[in-house]
Amino acid sequence: MGGVDLMVPNDWVKVESSDSGTLAYRANCAESKVFCENVIVKTAKGDKANLNLEALLREFIATMPTKIDSFSIKSVNDTVINSIHMKVVSYTGQKDGFPVASYMAIAAYDTTVMQIGFASENTEQEYFKTYLPIFEKMLQSAKRSN
Repeated sequence: MGGVDLMVPNDWVKVESSDSGTLAYRANCAESKVFCENVIVKTAKGDKANLNLEALLREFIATMPTKIDSFSIKSVNDTVINSIHMKVVSYTGQKDGFPVASYMAIAAYDTTVMQIGFASENTEQEYFKTYLPIFEKMLQSAKRSN
C-alpha cells in the first residue's frame, strides 16, 4: 500500500486514486448513507534532512483549519508501531457541513513521509464504540513494505 502495508477489513472496498502515492479504502456502505468510513494512506519521498516528525506534525495541524470547518484536536500522541515512530492526532470537525471524527498517523522514515488517515461519522456512539477500535487495529497492522 504505497510504501506501507496495512490490513483493512475484508468488506471494505478500494477507492481508485489517480495519485500513485495514495491508496484509499472505504467501508461498504449503503448508498443512502451520507458518509462512509474510510482510510487513506499517502506516502511521498522527501529530502531526508527535512523529514522532521515534529515539523510535519506542526504543518499538518496548521493546514487542517483550511480543510475542515470547526477543526478541533482531541489528542496528539507518540507511538511506535512495527519500528515506525508516529505522531497520532485525533480530531473532529465538519466536512461539507457533515460532522466527522478523524485519526491521522504521521511518520517519517528513511526518505519517506507517510500519513494514514481514518475518518468516520462523528457521533459518540458510532465513532468511539464502533470505528475507533477498527481504525486502531488497522494502524497497529502498519508495516513498511519492501
